[in-house]
Amino acid sequence: MREHERFAPMRWTMLCAGAQTVGVTVAASAGLLADSVFPAPRTSDATALAILVVVVGGLVEGVALGTLQASGLRRWLPAFNPRSWILITTLVAGLGWASATVPTQLAQAERLAEPPRGIVIIGGLAIGALMGSVLGAAQATVLHGVVPHPWRWIWISTVAWTPAVGIIFVGAALPRVDWPVPLTLGVAALTGVSAGVVLGAVSGGFWPLLEEHVHRTLS
Repeated sequence: MREHERFAPMRWTMLCAGAQTVGVTVAASAGLLADSVFPAPRTSDATALAILVVVVGGLVEGVALGTLQASGLRRWLPAFNPRSWILITTLVAGLGWASATVPTQLAQAERLAEPPRGIVIIGGLAIGALMGSVLGAAQATVLHGVVPHPWRWIWISTVAWTPAVGIIFVGAALPRVDWPVPLTLGVAALTGVSAGVVLGAVSGGFWPLLEEHVHRTLS
């Protein structure tokens, strides 16, 4: 049986950065595809199909995140179940992406004006906190019995995802309709790697708290 390694914060950060780079770029590509195939103004059917395309892109982001994170965790944690981690991460991240995407697609269908940048940032932070807590609670069930304090992962995930999704929302608001596709995807990749580094650095920094054994000394 292969001996498990100690948790490596730098490797964890790189895995998160790689996953978010792939995921955000694919999600941005899905958004461009939806806007190209189903331009505004849209019928209700076209809007539904556009949302479906973007949600599929979000699911790809979840698969990338879950798979790369699991590849690291299985090296560090005995009895870790990578399949459950990938499944849970894919479903929750996909639903989270859908909740963030549907209002945008509906606004485009109605040709509504874009909200102010400050509202976008606040909305991103709020969705990040919500998604981080839900995803953290779901992933904690996989960590149960694997680390001494699995439920701490809920607030760790919340703290890590809040700024990460805020960065994603800011990056998503930067491109304009007249930008060339390569430039838009380049911004998406840069946004993804930035969000992933923040996600990995914050959650990886708190990781020792999951394995911490508290000893009380009575004097």
